[in-house]
Amino acid sequence: MSMTDPKRLRLAALLALALAGCVAPAEPDAPQPAAAAPETPQPDVGGAAMDPAATILDNLSKSAEHSTLVAAVRASGLADRLSGSAPHTLFAPTNAAFASLPQGTMAALMEPSNRRLLAQVLGYHLVSGVRTRSAIAAEARASGGAAAYRTVEGSWIRVAAEGERMTVTDVHGNRSAVTIPDVRQSNGVFHVVDAVLLPVT
Repeated sequence: MSMTDPKRLRLAALLALALAGCVAPAEPDAPQPAAAAPETPQPDVGGAAMDPAATILDNLSKSAEHSTLVAAVRASGLADRLSGSAPHTLFAPTNAAFASLPQGTMAALMEPSNRRLLAQVLGYHLVSGVRTRSAIAAEARASGGAAAYRTVEGSWIRVAAEGERMTVTDVHGNRSAVTIPDVRQSNGVFHVVDAVLLPVT
């Protein structure tokens, strides 16, 4: 990011606000191999039935709670990845999660000049391979409490699963709770989260 561009300076300031009060991240453990998704009932998301034969992007597009995410995915250039056949796991923030960012952050990220930064933020929510809740729980137990995953963006997230609760922690120490796990797709799985994860920018 060029620090001489006024728009990028403003965006950097907005992201700094979003990161305010964060703690330094711990060194992540090595990621564990993924396991196949279990056969469990498919949850509805955002008032819509999710089709396990559809892609991640097709299903998200039906959810009334993910219109901001879908618009951002299309603007960032990640639509092809979420519509492709390669399996991925997406931690999918809701509209409310994006709305909780500092005022003006999403508007700035959606500007064409910030497409690369938007792709970095969204890519930080995406992990290659299928990571179901049961697989994450097993990997978290084997790793001493939290499983570490390298995201498509390149930074690490840590996911903890205890009983019915699953949380995702970004590199700044911010936590996002999984509110709906294991929404299966033809090209992976997504877990609905209640906060936006922020990578190192």
